[in-house]
Amino acid sequence: EEIKMTSRRVNALEYVLIPRIEAVIDYVTMEMDEQSREEFFRVKKVVEKKKTKIEKERLAEAAALQGIADQAIDAPSMFDDNKDKDLVF
Repeated sequence: EEIKMTSRRVNALEYVLIPRIEAVIDYVTMEMDEQSREEFFRVKKVVEKKKTKIEKERLAEAAALQGIADQAIDAPSMFDDNKDKDLVF
């Protein structure tokens, strides 16, 4: 009688409980892998957006510097032959 009871318990462990636990382990592993992939993708997108933002700022800064340089080029020079009108007070 005890041998039958022990045999049934062993069978239950071997064919029911252990496969269920293995299935749960596989599921948890699969979900963790999926979360890892999502996190990698999210980080990749953040880095990409950061790079584009930095590039836009760099282009804006370059355009501002170019604008300043253009203004400096258009400034009147005292060495030009053009004379200003005389001012009378």
